[in-house]
Amino acid sequence: FRENQTTIGDIGINHRKVIRVNSSIDDGDHPGHEDFRHGTHLAGALICDLFSGIEGRGIAHSSQLIFQDVVNESGWSEPEMDWLLAEDLAYGAVIHSYSWGDVTEAYTSRSFLLDAWHREIPWSLAFIAPGNNPNKLYEPANARNIVSVGGTLKDNGTDLFTGSSYGPTEEGLRGNFIVTPAVGIVSAAADGNLSSFNNDMRSSTGTSSSTALGAGVTAIIQQMVQEGYFIQNGNFTPSGSQLRVLLAMSAQSLEGGEQGGEYVGAAPNTMQGWGRPSLDNIAQEDVWIHDSYQMNESQRLEMIVDWLDNNGSKPFESIEKKMWNGSGAQGPFLKNGESVEWNLTLKNNTDFRAFLSFDQRPFGQSSDDLNLVVTLPNGTQFETNDSLEGTEGLKIDIDELGGVEWVSVEVIARNVGIGNYTDLLGNDGDKVGFALAISGVEGIKIDLPLDNDELCCQNTIEDKDSLLDPNVTNDPAPVFEKGEWGGDKGEIYDKTNDEGKAWYLDSKLFWNYGVVCLVLILILVMGVAVTSYSLDKKKKKKEIDEQMSISKEKLEK
Repeated sequence: FRENQTTIGDIGINHRKVIRVNSSIDDGDHPGHEDFRHGTHLAGALICDLFSGIEGRGIAHSSQLIFQDVVNESGWSEPEMDWLLAEDLAYGAVIHSYSWGDVTEAYTSRSFLLDAWHREIPWSLAFIAPGNNPNKLYEPANARNIVSVGGTLKDNGTDLFTGSSYGPTEEGLRGNFIVTPAVGIVSAAADGNLSSFNNDMRSSTGTSSSTALGAGVTAIIQQMVQEGYFIQNGNFTPSGSQLRVLLAMSAQSLEGGEQGGEYVGAAPNTMQGWGRPSLDNIAQEDVWIHDSYQMNESQRLEMIVDWLDNNGSKPFESIEKKMWNGSGAQGPFLKNGESVEWNLTLKNNTDFRAFLSFDQRPFGQSSDDLNLVVTLPNGTQFETNDSLEGTEGLKIDIDELGGVEWVSVEVIARNVGIGNYTDLLGNDGDKVGFALAISGVEGIKIDLPLDNDELCCQNTIEDKDSLLDPNVTNDPAPVFEKGEWGGDKGEIYDKTNDEGKAWYLDSKLFWNYGVVCLVLILILVMGVAVTSYSLDKKKKKKEIDEQMSISKEKLEK
């Protein structure tokens, strides 16, 4: 974790590995403390990057870390979780890896707070260890909007770790969202001496380790979104919902395996969730994504600063008061009974898979229900129908598609609770955002015009762009360079004459030539874009594949 081979370095945004160490409760891993070496081992599994070789490298070894020490000589002394989450948010973290909790299956105030936080803060995703008791699934892994990570063996087989906890929860949730290796995970070993630079490793077993590995894999997925790896509209910081759908899509079912003699059925189920992540499943050129919370990065960061301006109150109380209607984000945000639809062109000779995810309200409040409906041109429909879970998916085999060239994908708000405020997001609002991940497609369907009349009148893109904020800017902007965004970059020059009247040419000849030129320009632009896109894809795929190769070596060891 240190800056170089001889010094720890100055902890901060420019440090090689560690952005912040919160030592307000304790100042490190000390012998005699409860769970001594636990946090260091998990941090290593997440981001460790040695100066030579790949032995001991974490899954997301190019990431940086915020380290929060919540154990002292008195034992576990964690604060209210919103303080930890707010610190992560302030320092730019989206993913939170928490391998701790209380030995109870009850939906606790901590479970409630996690769900409420994710509903208010879309750019958060907490990974929680469910425990090491197959008869119990402990809090706060029973929260609705988090990712509970069960354990597998590390032999690339289909068997689960015998001690891995799994659901269902007392509220009826599935429990585990994914599973990753939990047995004999080799990672960094603390010795209690901050200046020893011991370079030591140790092995550990349990869902604490599998949780760290799950968070690490998701960090790579976050990088893929931010670098524009998928079919999408620009590069952006993904919401927790966007990460969940891609994580679910990446997962491979471990059907046929065993856990302590019990058969593992088809995913998704209570034992394995959606299965074990494999980036091969999403590192393809046929994955289209949509995130309601996509927005300009500078604007997003400014809004977060405002949300965290708590004036002495608890972080979550401050954030709840900063009501947001979704302005500046891509949208759409659905109210009860509303829907939005896209027509997507299919890729030849491949199955079709679609996943939907959104943040649910905490248990005890009104429950929302969004469904995903896929309609073939002949009217055949496929629909998800799970009123309890916030992540749903469906698969349509090639044979079921019947050779069609496109499908309609619709998100329907079957039920969205009404809070005390209208036209607002969050726990007390009346609308909700979501994320999609769809594979087996080439993108939004666009029918090329056959003649001038069709060019004038045809409108085949049914993605309801009218729901989007016209002022959204999706171009990536440098972080902390907000001064450059003083002007209105969306302003269009008003081409009028001196009398304030717009120039207007009513000429059929001009129209015909204009149409021909427009078509030629479109063809040229599309050709250049496709070529550039293909080259950029190949470059990004090579970068991601290199990380995947290293990650696989880590998992196999």
